[in-house]
Amino acid sequence: MLSDERRMDSAINADPPGIPESDEALYEHFRRTGDREAFGALFDRYADRLTLFLYSIVRQKEDAEELTLDTFAVVAALKSVYRGESGFGTWLFAIAKKQAYQALRKKHPLLLTLRDSLPAGGDPPETALLQDERNRQLYRALEQLKPEYRQTLYLMYFENMSVEEIQKITGKSARQIYKLASRGRASLWKKLEGMGFDDV
Repeated sequence: MLSDERRMDSAINADPPGIPESDEALYEHFRRTGDREAFGALFDRYADRLTLFLYSIVRQKEDAEELTLDTFAVVAALKSVYRGESGFGTWLFAIAKKQAYQALRKKHPLLLTLRDSLPAGGDPPETALLQDERNRQLYRALEQLKPEYRQTLYLMYFENMSVEEIQKITGKSARQIYKLASRGRASLWKKLEGMGFDDV
């Protein structure tokens, strides 16, 4: 009886048959077959993370959500093809960054700058993703950093990306990334101390 229950639990919690587990395998399966379930699985895995990353660039929740959809539209239309030269997530974040900067250039053709304040009213999209108070305070302090520091620290600590992956997304050298991370951490520490957050 117990073995039947275990088999039933396994069947209920298993991925749909024929759907690969790794991101790379899901993408390749979608690319070859057009399988919507495979594409949907990738969307489910990355949509919130991409929206949060894009928000750190464009600073508007609605724009970040729209750019997330634009990023997946590029993937769905096979306008950019993943070739395995980096991790799938690294490739996807690089597409998202490109989409964000193209959108910013359209809005601000002469000056491509990132605004340094949160939009008035409403919670930023990280509220649903970062539930506990400590992480919300940390993210608020991160929002006050220079855009290059914010982006580097976000990819390094929130997305757990390696320096090599960050290089591929940002186009910066490893030395530049280490400098940005070091200066960003020092600046973040000062911001957190100013917020009375001294138990980092």
